[in-house]
Amino acid sequence: MSKKIAMVIALLMMVVAGYAKTENGENNDTNTFAFWAVSDNANSVDELFKQLKDLTFTSEQLVPGDPMKRTVINKGSIYKAVCHVSKSLKAEVKDGTMSEDEYNKTMAHALRVGIAAFYADDSKTFEDALKNSKKNLDQELAIFNNTTLKR
Repeated sequence: MSKKIAMVIALLMMVVAGYAKTENGENNDTNTFAFWAVSDNANSVDELFKQLKDLTFTSEQLVPGDPMKRTVINKGSIYKAVCHVSKSLKAEVKDGTMSEDEYNKTMAHALRVGIAAFYADDSKTFEDALKNSKKNLDQELAIFNNTTLKR
């Protein structure tokens, strides 16, 4: 009986340690992700955004020959996170707390990471991390900045 209690206590301690928070209230995760960089000719933020949107939203016919189509969303959590980062950073540029060049550099990196993650087969943990940090700009930026693109 005491072995079972010890196992339960040990399991609970591991679970609690997994959800431990720092003093700032942020998760103590230092997840780093790495994806293969996708070679692209797009350099501007608008071109990269269009490329990610085209990858995320595809339309397909329900029945061959029928003109009705449905829209299929693939890896929507990546797209949502990039849109949230873009919206928040645009607000910072409008307020004057961030320069336009800094915005373009940050967004280009986030978009390239998003496109690379879209093509990766093992992006589930990356998507889960983005889902868990939903609506928290600092955590989303940390996830994108901690992601390296291998060439």
